[in-house]
Amino acid sequence: MDIRFGCIGCGNMGGAILKGLARRMDLRFQLLGRNLNKIHELAKEMENTDVEVELNARDLVEHSDYIMLGVKPHQVQAILEEQAARLKPSQVLISIAAGITLEQLKAWSSGSCPVVRVMPNTPAMVQAGLFAVCLEDPALNQEQKGFVQGLFADIGQVHLLPERLIDAFTAVA
Repeated sequence: MDIRFGCIGCGNMGGAILKGLARRMDLRFQLLGRNLNKIHELAKEMENTDVEVELNARDLVEHSDYIMLGVKPHQVQAILEEQAARLKPSQVLISIAAGITLEQLKAWSSGSCPVVRVMPNTPAMVQAGLFAVCLEDPALNQEQKGFVQGLFADIGQVHLLPERLIDAFTAVA
């Protein structure tokens, strides 16, 4: 069964992660970004991959099992508040936005779905990333935790950390 992986914000970091994940045959990708030309370029770079470019966040949320937020931290709240009613408990929200806590992610998404906090770096594009992953949301089930951990392990080293250590890890890494 294919897993639908959506990404809102496919800039430098989101794009690096997506390029790294493009070799996974179990993922179908939904991409959304401000610059359609760049999104289409990214889709072409992810050759031999099932990629759809979405035109709005509503469609991406409705078509994704896992949703990665690759936008700037100041954009996260507005996106989540706008999409909160569409999020389902079976979906998982993955944030790579620096400085946005699990508590904020849960509040802004109305607790609609489990959330994961990840702090990545750009070598993910060549399967050499370093990821601090926080799986502390009690709404995450074991299957979801395993999937997220495996997802990032495919493109680099994963360090499972409590949220209180994520920012320190980012500074050191």
